[in-house]
Amino acid sequence: MIPAHYLRTALAASLLAGCQATPAPAPAAVAAAPARAAATAGAQIRLRPRYEAAGPARRRLAAAVTELTAASLDHVEVRLSVDDGGTEQPIGATTLNQGEFADDITFGNLKNDRTYYARAYAYALVNTVLTQVSIDAESFKTIVVGLDDAPTLQTLVVKLMPVAFSGQATSSGVNIGTGTIQHQGSESVSLGP
Repeated sequence: MIPAHYLRTALAASLLAGCQATPAPAPAAVAAAPARAAATAGAQIRLRPRYEAAGPARRRLAAAVTELTAASLDHVEVRLSVDDGGTEQPIGATTLNQGEFADDITFGNLKNDRTYYARAYAYALVNTVLTQVSIDAESFKTIVVGLDDAPTLQTLVVKLMPVAFSGQATSSGVNIGTGTIQHQGSESVSLGP
């Protein structure tokens, strides 16, 4: 009689006889998060400006007031700063001129694991004077850059100020009644810029 352990060995050998030893596949490359020592390898922030009108003023006169749009602007400054232990430190800026307002903006050579602040300042000619026409508190983006240095596209809203009505009216006589205003004689209306 054949001992049981020989039978088990023979059975295992016969089952394995048709198998071929193949090396295990190499493990797939896994992108590891960079170590803190490599955090200065150059993270990037990509921003896409989106221009928004502030919305209608409380009262508007038909089409007499035209909202500001990107086409109304002279240029846009985008400034980047970093949170440095509770203190905001400016680190870079760029200017977009007419024809570049739809372009994406990339800030590079940044440190990982930091919080950055992007601010947009839009300027337009108002009565021939270059004037800031963006709302600071709403033209702002906080961007947290982690240990992954792959840039993601962030939207930076550039909120444009409402345009106030400017004009004059004259009449030779005005009667103010309950809920009504009536004029007598001739009238003229001129709109300001």
